[in-house]
Amino acid sequence: MSKPTYTRIGSSNPELETVQDNIEDTVRGLADIPFLTGKLIKSIDLDNSATTKVLHNLGYNFTGYIVLSRNAAQHVFLDLDTRVDKTRQIPLKASNAVTVDLWVF
Repeated sequence: MSKPTYTRIGSSNPELETVQDNIEDTVRGLADIPFLTGKLIKSIDLDNSATTKVLHNLGYNFTGYIVLSRNAAQHVFLDLDTRVDKTRQIPLKASNAVTVDLWVF
């Protein structure tokens, strides 16, 4: 999902300018919320034997992730010892075998 943007309409109407100012402020505030511009990645198989380099292709360093669903009660965590291109991948492990859906942002 891309960051929300807003395009103003040229006007000499002061009321319309006020409304556009308020809309622009709101959209700018939304664009600064990191998890709104993430990506849903489904059915990722993780385990504790190896790091899974999950391809996210956000085009910028990921800020974090949210586990949306899992098929087992296992912990999912970043493997900080594994080097990856953070603009494309996120290194994850799990406490045991689990399949997850993630929101990466």
